[in-house]
Amino acid sequence: MDTRNMKSREEGDGSPSEAISGTMTSVLSLAAGVAVGATAMYFWDPNRGKTRRAHLADYTRSRVNRCQTKTAGAAEDLFNRAKGAVAKAGTAFSGAARIDDATLADSVRSRMGHITRHAHNLETSVLHGIVTLRGRLEDELERRRLVDAVAETPGVQSIEVHWSPASGA
Repeated sequence: MDTRNMKSREEGDGSPSEAISGTMTSVLSLAAGVAVGATAMYFWDPNRGKTRRAHLADYTRSRVNRCQTKTAGAAEDLFNRAKGAVAKAGTAFSGAARIDDATLADSVRSRMGHITRHAHNLETSVLHGIVTLRGRLEDELERRRLVDAVAETPGVQSIEVHWSPASGA
């Protein structure tokens, strides 16, 4: 193997790309030095430096406090969601006490109000967890959505639906 080639690689062969690389390094070092110097002059200026430093400290403190507040809020939200999931899972597996019919009827009426604007056209009754819906609801899709929502209500054992003849059912 030729030792001249190895020596020129170690010392640099003086190619144009090597010269550009060295120049770029020098320019970047100079730019970094100028930036550090300008920043130091800005913050240590005898006339306004103290005010600028105080402003930076206030701004930094404000950002840290805002970040802490958001993080605490997110942690509380996550904790509450986990607590709700545990409670929901606990009632699903514990065979929790049956919901009384009056409470279930209120829950069903509340859910119905979120599904349809025509809940006032419907009569709802609950006996031993069996929900009976009577009344008129014209839209077939709305009827299906309503029955599905009522069926998902915790405590509902089954649903009986009696649509009035005027609804086309």
